[in-house]
Amino acid sequence: MLTSLCQHFRLYFSEVNTDAWDWVRDPFAPGSPNSLTGEAEEQLLEISCDRTLSDSYRHHSKLIELIRRKGGVNREKTQRLLQALDRSLDANIKRECLLKCLTIYLGEDLDQLFKEYLVVQWEEAEMELSRASMAVFVIREEDDSLQPHEIGVVIDGVKVLNMLPSVAHACAMLFGLMYVLNLSYPGELKHMFEALQKLFMEIDPKKMMRKVLSLSVKL
Repeated sequence: MLTSLCQHFRLYFSEVNTDAWDWVRDPFAPGSPNSLTGEAEEQLLEISCDRTLSDSYRHHSKLIELIRRKGGVNREKTQRLLQALDRSLDANIKRECLLKCLTIYLGEDLDQLFKEYLVVQWEEAEMELSRASMAVFVIREEDDSLQPHEIGVVIDGVKVLNMLPSVAHACAMLFGLMYVLNLSYPGELKHMFEALQKLFMEIDPKKMMRKVLSLSVKL
């Protein structure tokens, strides 16, 4: 069953008159017939993030309990994120920590999805992002790591979205872009994106990969 997110992504993203990949390279150029109005983009951000993450909050306590119980390398990798989640009162930071913990819990590499840099590393960031097939990038100020300077999405080495309000919003928008452009999930992140789709978005939840099914049973 298609959710409101899918319907809105189809409405705002899929009805384009040009080749999909040409559009991806400059989807919101000023004056483009395919560009979103500010109001539409704001509505889309709200719907996509809320729908993608509201169910993760429904599972929040159980998911965090499962992550805390997992030992070994996973515990080492999630320890700092869990501490940040516990300390912060900012919902966006909590969502970011939860998404990153979920990625680690499913045995996938954070660095494959989240590309983080300081402002002074901008040239290095531009070079690395130009080679990225798919990523959420975050540019942070050295003296204020909790308030990112810029957050965006890269597909096929091109920044297709930037100045997004949070890492969680960026993940939701990337998910939506993959959906309407019919892009396959990156092999190294297939479990995380399938968990978002089938557990939290409840899109085609019948067949799941073993790791995602195991998480579903535990939740």
